[in-house]
Amino acid sequence: MAYTKKPLEDLNVIDDFLMNRLASDQEVGEEFLERVPADDAGEGTAMKIYDIEPHLVEGTDLPRHNRFYQALSDSSNLKSGETDYKNLPNLYILMILNKDPFGYDYMMYSIRNKCEEVKEMEYEDGLRFYYFYTGGSKGGSDEIKTMLRYIRDSRKENATDAATKIVHRFTEKVKVHPEVRKSYMLWEEYVYLLKKELRLEVEEEEKAETILELLGDFGEIPEKIVKRIRSEKDVETLKRWIKLAAKGNSIEEFERMM
Repeated sequence: MAYTKKPLEDLNVIDDFLMNRLASDQEVGEEFLERVPADDAGEGTAMKIYDIEPHLVEGTDLPRHNRFYQALSDSSNLKSGETDYKNLPNLYILMILNKDPFGYDYMMYSIRNKCEEVKEMEYEDGLRFYYFYTGGSKGGSDEIKTMLRYIRDSRKENATDAATKIVHRFTEKVKVHPEVRKSYMLWEEYVYLLKKELRLEVEEEEKAETILELLGDFGEIPEKIVKRIRSEKDVETLKRWIKLAAKGNSIEEFERMM
């Protein structure tokens, strides 16, 4: 798929760049995060982690993904050698997604650890996972539904209550900052190069597998040839090898012509 640049003015809050800029902005960041759904979950001081993934990759194992993410966060927030785990802050991990993560059409999935045998037993480990689906129709509240609609499509006409109007004001304010515009240009270039690199990697892998599939018709392929084919990064060389494998009569002949 071709890379198309999206003007800064057209970004929605759910876009990684804009969400990160809003959350980290010195002037509006703290108040902006207070408006994000589920901010009032739990009591006491909490470290809130906003892991925004607007384009969920098919097959992503979200529970295990966030288990790993939580472990990294906890390990970085406890001093080396510290044994008083009460000092470990509460951790709220929020994911706002354009695709339903679990397929039940809820706008909000709240996850916490519980005891299976004693349902009413309190098990407070300070950990919460919140998955928000911007297109969900069940659960949540009118306020959350309005906020998720605005996060997905951040036009002025979708800022219809007090909270979304405040967020929209923050959004418009951040978009006109000269330093934000400069950062976005650098971000666009980074994303373009990253996508280009990923496309090349996929192309290399596909061509390598094509060569191995063709050679497989001649019998078992020696491991040294398999390694050489899979380690080759030059696309033109891989194309030439595809032709050799398709026209050749044996693995030995292919190896000589490589």
